[in-house]
Amino acid sequence: MDDESLSPLEETRPPSDEDLARLASRLNELGAKYMYVVVRVCDEFTVDLMAKACGMTYSDAESLIEFRNHLGVKIPFASPALLWKTKQTDRDKDAVDRSFLRRLLEDRGEWPVV
Repeated sequence: MDDESLSPLEETRPPSDEDLARLASRLNELGAKYMYVVVRVCDEFTVDLMAKACGMTYSDAESLIEFRNHLGVKIPFASPALLWKTKQTDRDKDAVDRSFLRRLLEDRGEWPVV
């Protein structure tokens, strides 16, 4: 399957500056003021659209993405190791997440995260 035949749900590539500009323009048309690195879309489930997470770009994180199929659609998810890397902040809730993730990664034999 070539890249041109991929649906937007199947496409997993880093967003270009043009992609982000189109997203910002469309969100502004809808009345949202796009000026943040993260856009959260909430409906039946929550999706965070992020250009970077904890300084990591898509290219930095790509090797740590896990995929699951749901109703024939391949959906990318952050692996526990990727989540660990994005939780390196001073926020209290990230400290709680790091504690959980460390135990999970140790149980999976994936500790320490490099």
